[in-house]
Amino acid sequence: MKLTDILNLQIKQAEEAVTTPAPAETEGDKKSGMPLRGKVLDLVNEQYGHEAASAEIYYALSAYFADLKLEGFAGYFRKAAEEERKHAMKFFDYLVKCNELMRAQAIPAPRIAFESPREACKFFLEHEQEVTRLINAVADAAMSAKDFYTFEFIGWFLAEQLEEVRKAEDLSKKMALVADDRAGLLVLDEQLRG
Repeated sequence: MKLTDILNLQIKQAEEAVTTPAPAETEGDKKSGMPLRGKVLDLVNEQYGHEAASAEIYYALSAYFADLKLEGFAGYFRKAAEEERKHAMKFFDYLVKCNELMRAQAIPAPRIAFESPREACKFFLEHEQEVTRLINAVADAAMSAKDFYTFEFIGWFLAEQLEEVRKAEDLSKKMALVADDRAGLLVLDEQLRG
């Protein structure tokens, strides 16, 4: 082979290499290196629904306490509901940022009846503990999939849940101290009204 033929062949190979798509650009793998694939995508979509459901649960708790004329508790849970709506929107915005569609889910009707304010606060604590378990599952799946984008995103929620569970534990413990003492319940309601 002549030197010019070798050079022409090398030029042709270089041109083909430039026009050949990179592995991440092939049809079968357009999202290589991007967040939200497989189980992680499913869990993030589901968590949007869990956060929206939490908002409805806390609105129902607010209504329960409003019906008892415990306005401090009613305001506390209304504020918690609005915070959960914001959490749901964080998941929605993350899905949009990652060019994914949010898959709408049915939100079950929240529980509306409780035997006592103490039971309602215990339910609140149990719910926050369940939300923490769900957030941890997203973090675990993201780390296992080496989806560091989603792991970083979910980190905010991990820190938030630590605070949310602590607040729910505090309220539940105060309710246990008050027990059936109506005067104590009114004092606690006034503190929550703040």
